[in-house]
Amino acid sequence: MKQVHWYPGHMNKTIREMEQQVKKIDILVILLDGRAPFSTFIPLFEELSKGKQVLLIFTKKDLANQQKLAQANRIFAKKYHTLTLNLREGNKKSVRVIIDKLKTIELKTLLPKVMILGVPNVGKSTLINYLSNQKKAKAEDRAGVTRHTTWFKVDRFYIMDTPGVLAPRVEDQNINYRLAIIGSIKQSILPIENVGLYLYQYLLRDNKLNQLPYGSNEEELNLYLEKENLSYRKFYEKLLKDFQKGRFGSIYLDDYIFDFEAEKLKSNEGIITE
Repeated sequence: MKQVHWYPGHMNKTIREMEQQVKKIDILVILLDGRAPFSTFIPLFEELSKGKQVLLIFTKKDLANQQKLAQANRIFAKKYHTLTLNLREGNKKSVRVIIDKLKTIELKTLLPKVMILGVPNVGKSTLINYLSNQKKAKAEDRAGVTRHTTWFKVDRFYIMDTPGVLAPRVEDQNINYRLAIIGSIKQSILPIENVGLYLYQYLLRDNKLNQLPYGSNEEELNLYLEKENLSYRKFYEKLLKDFQKGRFGSIYLDDYIFDFEAEKLKSNEGIITE
């Protein structure tokens, strides 16, 4: 099973800058994808958070399983301030909710400095556009778009935007594939067949394929692929696009564990491979 080693030079430079800047930061705002909040809370964020006030914002709540997201929220709320948002509801509402929440955090300074963190594609650029009231941050549905840190002022808060970052190495392949599915890791890094298979098995487990034309089990999938003359690669590409469009309803990836060794044996039997 392929290990993830996507760690370009700009990301390493960004982390060094973060480690220096965080010394004069009063509040860390960390964005987590509501569909995979634990996978998107990387060890770097916990390290930077030491001795700081922290606000965790769970994004994409409209795409997440509400019950499981609420459970995750309760766990994180034992240690951090938390907020759940659907950034697609509109910028004025999101900005007001965030600023009001920041004002509830007790601080020793009148003009607090805030650093915003998140892995790629978690909604950070969209949030920055809302907060800064201008579209200066690139907001695209792919990883590794924002490359530079910037400062701006909202209300009485000085806010620092930062590029999306990842851990240099993640041994847990379940986390790697969750990050790839939500778009935090570039599609060119992990084989599309592996990422697609992971997503397909998750959707099967949660009975989210019943209303779609490619069937609700592996036998029906094989019939569908034969009928449509589709390769598994093309099918997995389509599956990931459908996921990104929100076609599968409420999602929560962090409680799904894939047995990679068992799947390796299964693949040797030719059940779900080309």
